[in-house]
Formats: sequence, C-alpha cells, structure tokens
Amino acid sequence: DDLARAGVPLHLTEFHVKVDELTRLGVPEDEARAIQADYLEGFLTTILGHEAIDACFFWSMFGQLVRFSKDPRDSGHELLPLFHRLRGLLHDRWMTRLDAGTDDQGVVRFTGFFGDYSVRTGVGGQRFTVAKGQDGVQQLVCTV
Repeated sequence: DDLARAGVPLHLTEFHVKVDELTRLGVPEDEARAIQADYLEGFLTTILGHEAIDACFFWSMFGQLVRFSKDPRDSGHELLPLFHRLRGLLHDRWMTRLDAGTDDQGVVRFTGFFGDYSVRTGVGGQRFTVAKGQDGVQQLVCTV
C-alpha cells in the first residue's frame, strides 16, 4: 500500500515459491508441493486483486513446474502440482468465458476481468477491451 501511494503501476518480479526449506524440515515432498501450490494461489490472488499491481512476472520457476527424468535415455517429464494450480488459475478461474443469449431488451450482462474480449454473433463479431481501473458498466453495441 505504501508503494501504491506513489501512483505508478507496480510490477511484481523476482519471487520464488520453493519447497526446499519444507523438505529440509522433514515435510514429505508431496505435502510440500501441495503447500507450495496453496501459497502461490493465495499470494497471486492477493496481489493481483490489488489495484496498484499492473503486472506479475515469473522468473526461474520452470524447475518448480516440471520435473524431468534424470535418466539421459528418458525424455519424459512430469507436470508438478504447481503447474496444474497455476494453469487452473490462469486458464479457468481467472479467464472470463461466457456463452449467453440476450434478454428481452437484447442485453447480456456479466461480470468479467479486465482485458480483451471477442463477441461473436450469428452473423459476425466484434472485439472490445475493458481497461484495468475501468469500473462500472461497459457498453458494446452489436448490430445484427
């Protein structure tokens, strides 16, 4: 909140969610990975819900998302719980998808996240953007 008072967009970088400390303390790896995924979800939900946060960058997390086989003859890999949690947040929970018809007045009402939207109708489509910080009712008129 102190940094937000400066009035500039904040970018979150250089954060890591590692399980090493938990496993060193004796927490089983599968439990530590579940704690890691819970922490990431709570942390991202909190910071991305803050109006001053403009972007979030993941650096050096690849090894926390995927485990590759140590056998040089095996090119297999395993997607770890953190991958599945992050993918679920980004592609399911935080992505607005709507398949709806209009009401009697030809209006569709929905709550969504800021970003780019595509509206497809029976005979065409239009695109529009809801900018961050743009509160209230957004109106798009589609003529069919």
